Amino acid sequence: ILNSDLIVAGKVDKIGEGKWSNLDFEPAEKRNILQTDIFVEIDEILYGEYSRESVAVRIDKGYDPESNTKVISDGYPDFEVGEEVLLFLSRDDSDVATEEDYFVLTGMKQGKWNISGDKINSAEYETQTIDEMKEKIGQ
Repeated sequence: ILNSDLIVAGKVDKIGEGKWSNLDFEPAEKRNILQTDIFVEIDEILYGEYSRESVAVRIDKGYDPESNTKVISDGYPDFEVGEEVLLFLSRDDSDVATEEDYFVLTGMKQGKWNISGDKINSAEYETQTIDEMKEKIGQ
């Protein structure tokens, strides 16, 4: 919670195609990794400020059909269109960050919680109610 710039509840609307972070290796010291943008319609902002109705979340995994390359990572969760999620998000300050308007998951896999009714759960933590999480966040 303390490391997040934005905490939102919403629904996964779209999963973008995989794209390389530095395909031309310019600059040479910048890594070239396969990334995917997940687009989430925001139902509620629990922490932080954001003026748009949806948010892009960039994860370091995906599929590039042009090179037939698939990158998987146990550190990043999977997403499905239509699933309801609670996300802990941070601005990207890594060496592959761009000027685009997107966020990354705070704590990678730990930054995604699934919402089912009034309960939330994560691969890392036990199930809680949304109200319990809001209390921890300070809402």
